[in-house]
Amino acid sequence: MKPVKKSLLCIVLSWFMVFGAVVTLPVTVQAETTVYVTRTGSKYHTHKCGNGTYYASSLSSAKARGLTPCQKCFGSGYTGTSPSAGAGSGGASVSPAPVRPARPAPKPISLNAKSMELVKGKAKRLKVKNASGAVRWTSSDKTVATVSDGVVKAKGAGRATITAVSNGQERSCKVKVEAPHISRKELKLVLGSQKRLKIFGCSHGISWRSNKSGVASVNKNGYVSAGKPGTATITGKVHGKKYACKVTVTLPKITEAEIVNLTGELDLDSEYTLEVDTDNNRIFDYIDVKAKSSDSSIIKVTETYDRYVVLETNGNTGSAVISVTIGDLTLEHTFFVTSDFDFETDEEQEWNL
Repeated sequence: MKPVKKSLLCIVLSWFMVFGAVVTLPVTVQAETTVYVTRTGSKYHTHKCGNGTYYASSLSSAKARGLTPCQKCFGSGYTGTSPSAGAGSGGASVSPAPVRPARPAPKPISLNAKSMELVKGKAKRLKVKNASGAVRWTSSDKTVATVSDGVVKAKGAGRATITAVSNGQERSCKVKVEAPHISRKELKLVLGSQKRLKIFGCSHGISWRSNKSGVASVNKNGYVSAGKPGTATITGKVHGKKYACKVTVTLPKITEAEIVNLTGELDLDSEYTLEVDTDNNRIFDYIDVKAKSSDSSIIKVTETYDRYVVLETNGNTGSAVISVTIGDLTLEHTFFVTSDFDFETDEEQEWNL
């Protein structure tokens, strides 16, 4: 190397050594764009531009979630490709705030029933879907219904609201409690009569049945009809629960009776049939009249059936009193036996009741 060039190089090197000149190359650090989003929104923004809870996110994360640019923040022509959003001033890049993963919104809870009806003393369970952690249960009226761990118990007639709280959400179920009771637990009917049974404290349809419909039958409206003497049980069923009434059917009390073919005299060695009529002849479907003679040597009772009494004379003249009994009622009449029919029939002779 020539002496002149060497000298020039030495001068340059000495200058750098003296002044400490350092040549630096410009280095550009490209930071990712910061945007602002909400947990449930569909847009990303340059700032908190509306209601809601906003948090910082990277543009790439926002796009990965399928969010699109807010036209209010970026303008109607922005397509989401400009990196300017969120960049610092003076050309220097600003590192984005750390982005926390978005927590998924809690699923809405629901109850398996929005309303229910219970009979006093019964219980039913409510269940919560999508509950997280413990569920808090409350009742608006514990005299009507209580609740524990979802089990609703009916305490008394009325209405109450059962509420479940979970995940900061609450759902309710309306409860109606009924306390049915039958109008009678025992019922006495006279043959041929009818009375109605009711179940109070219940608005639902009631099904009725009799265990002995021949003795006492019942229709769909609770009317009980006496069929024949005896006992039967009538049952009303509602809400799956039965309410019973014991029914006793008795014969009617006869207050009026008469012999429709009355005569005063009978011939020797003859037969005569008496017919009895009462104020309720259905009684003869279940009993026969009873009869006896005060003197069987004159007139004897040979047969009784239904409402008929068969008399027979024994060939002797005289008189005998015939007593006819129907239930609690007894009729008495005196018959005369003669050898001929010279006497007028005593049709006006009174019966002694």
